Amino acid sequence: MEKKIYIHAGCHRGGSSSFQLCLSHNRAVLSDAGFDVAYPGRDGVPGGKLKLRLPAPRHRPRHVNGFAEGAGAQLTTISPNPERP
Repeated sequence: MEKKIYIHAGCHRGGSSSFQLCLSHNRAVLSDAGFDVAYPGRDGVPGGKLKLRLPAPRHRPRHVNGFAEGAGAQLTTISPNPERP
């Protein structure tokens, strides 16, 4: 079974800190519903453990592939159970 990953991607100054704060406040409810939550926790949002830096647009595909592998490894440490999205 492949692990389901839901990604919220937004534009600069598009409310991502507010969304992360919502995830933080609802972490227990989301966990009880079967979801593991990962977010970077910038701007003082508590509980953020995700450490990903997106590759710059100038990077070639080989850098993007390396990013994907690193992102997968980071997400696996935060959410190791393959049956929990």
